[in-house]
Formats: sequence, C-alpha cells, structure tokens
Amino acid sequence: MYRLAVEQGHADAQMNLGVLYLHGRGVPRNILETNRLYRSAADQGHAEAQYSLGLHYVRGIGLRKDNAQAMHWIRLAADQQHPHAEHAMGNIYTRGVGVRQDLAVAFKWFQLSAYQGEPNAQLALSKAYLSGAGVEKDLSMAYAWFTILRKQGGDMRGQADKGIAMLARKLTPEQIVNAKRLAKDIASRIVVAPMLIDR
Repeated sequence: MYRLAVEQGHADAQMNLGVLYLHGRGVPRNILETNRLYRSAADQGHAEAQYSLGLHYVRGIGLRKDNAQAMHWIRLAADQQHPHAEHAMGNIYTRGVGVRQDLAVAFKWFQLSAYQGEPNAQLALSKAYLSGAGVEKDLSMAYAWFTILRKQGGDMRGQADKGIAMLARKLTPEQIVNAKRLAKDIASRIVVAPMLIDR
C-alpha cells in the first residue's frame, strides 16, 4: 500500500514507510532507506520528515553528523510551526550548536513550541523565567508555566511539582493567586498541535 504511494511521490507515504524501515516493522530494518525516504519527503516540504532528517544529522543515524545540515532541516520544519522542531531550535540556540549562542532567540523558539503544547518547551520556558535566561526573570511566570506543565501530567509532572513547591516558598500568597490566574490565561491560548494529541 505504502510502496505504490511512495512510487507516486506522496510525502506522507514516504515518511510513514521511512518510519517502518527505521523500526523494522513489516520490513527489514534499514536506516539508509529510512533516510532516503525522509529526504524525499523533506524535499517536498514535509515538516515531520524535515525534523526527523535533521535529528538524524544531529545524532549521526545512518548519516555523518553534520550540524549545518541538521540546522537546515530542523529550521525548515520549525518555520512550518512543527512544535518539536521549534523546541529543537530553542535547544540549538541555548547550546550554540552551529550558531552563536543566543538565549533570547532560544526563548522565542521555546515560546512558540510551548504555545503548541510541547511539554519540553514548557519546561524550558519555566526554567528560563526562573533564571532569567533569555528573558527577564519572572517567578510568577515561572510558576504559571510549571502549573501548565503539571496539568499535562506524564514524565514532566515531577519536575513541575518540584518547581511549584520551590516557588511556593519564594512567592507571597497574593503572587501565587496571580500566577495561577496567569496560568489560566496562558492555558486558554495554547493550541495543542495535532501531532501532540495522540502521544
């Protein structure tokens, strides 16, 4: 089924078949074929394929590690509002991987991703507001983002709980009430990206 669509150049089919080859599901595991299919879909503008190909360049999965290629493909996906790619761009600028380190630019990428419901980006925003990395230090905003992250549950809940508990000792009761109000306001503006719904 996928093969015919792949032969006809359908980017979604190329991406999906690439994932099957990556994990060896129904086909022999073949990283080279995965990367070929990802590249074909990425060349057609498929954001998930661009992001995945970028990660393979970062990690050297079937490809020589290449920060410039990684940045190119991840940036293309981020420019299409891919939440994981936006988060990756935040990490790239935080660490200065292939670019000049710029915490303000990193913050902007984390913010874009966080407003699409990406929990790693929400954690990064919480920490940025907590420390003043790339943004003015704001403990109420840190509390608000930790609260939003906590409501997502999952793996990040423990970190969110620790952040909330630590900030509860630093903020006044009135500041906590305001931070909770901020969290509600921010949460009302978060539009979860479809790819994050089926996690």
